[in-house]
Amino acid sequence: MKVSVSKSKNQTIYYLSKSVWINGKSTTKTIEKIGSEDELLKVCGDLTPLEWAKQYAAKRSAEEKASKKDIMIKYSSSALIKKGTCRSVNVGYLFLKDIYYDLKIHDICAQIAEKYKIEYDLNQILSMLLFSRIIYPGSKRSSLELSKKFLESPDCKLHHVY
Repeated sequence: MKVSVSKSKNQTIYYLSKSVWINGKSTTKTIEKIGSEDELLKVCGDLTPLEWAKQYAAKRSAEEKASKKDIMIKYSSSALIKKGTCRSVNVGYLFLKDIYYDLKIHDICAQIAEKYKIEYDLNQILSMLLFSRIIYPGSKRSSLELSKKFLESPDCKLHHVY
């Protein structure tokens, strides 16, 4: 981290900034405002505000380096997966979900549910049937079973689908 100084005709302000890479380009991000020169003169004692700000930046850099630690994830290839546990999900419907909400079909479902006082979530059932039948064409029952593999699995019952 480094100290950036912003001078105007009335005051000098000190900022703490650091270099970061965004989309393959190096840029400088301001982390925090350390304070104006008048504020730092009260805090820094016998040091100049710039020297105090540089020491503060060095201290913050050391804290940041100390807080970064390596994480070890244990993996056992011999460990068995419990029966009935789903370890993979289908996310192929997410682009369809974007189109679904762009067409505002969820608003139409909300209006119908309000008009006819439907107790179950009509939007969830319609979206589940639509997405699963595009990806896995089949019956309502098979659509409900296959939609349980979606990232956001529906919580509707079979009798709601019919």
